[in-house]
Amino acid sequence: MFNTIKDFLFPSFPIYMLLIPFILLSSLGSCVGPSTRSEYVARECGVSTEGGTVIHESDDHGGFLGDGEMLVFIQFDDDGVTETMTESNHWRLLPLEEELHHAIYNSFHVDMPEVTNGYYYFRNRKDDVSDRYNPAYVDVGSSWNFTAAIFDLDTNILYFIEEDT
Repeated sequence: MFNTIKDFLFPSFPIYMLLIPFILLSSLGSCVGPSTRSEYVARECGVSTEGGTVIHESDDHGGFLGDGEMLVFIQFDDDGVTETMTESNHWRLLPLEEELHHAIYNSFHVDMPEVTNGYYYFRNRKDDVSDRYNPAYVDVGSSWNFTAAIFDLDTNILYFIEEDT
């Protein structure tokens, strides 16, 4: 059957090649993230987006080293989502801290109304920040890599912003 070790290790039809597609396809399941933007927002902010409808989404993270901005706006029928916000240590009542207000409304091209009645969430995703959830640290370093969300109690719209510069 095999005349040499070479014939054994490298047969004319490599049967092991049939396993490669199976291994690749089965490993894809572990690489897949949330299936929708709404699920992504829920995971990032720690709130349920169930019952919400995405009314706007944009993502231009195609820049150098993944730089860009993601915006997702979710409309809810009622303010039931606020229960999680009031119980969380990471959601705070508006107004925004001055640094975060400047970052969201003055530094980027975020096309959203200035919300005055609601809650906000902030998480700095940079490695060199001691308190990731403190908006005062938004200006630390030479780049901005943060996740923010603002929930408007008057309109029941959640504005999600992910900024990477």
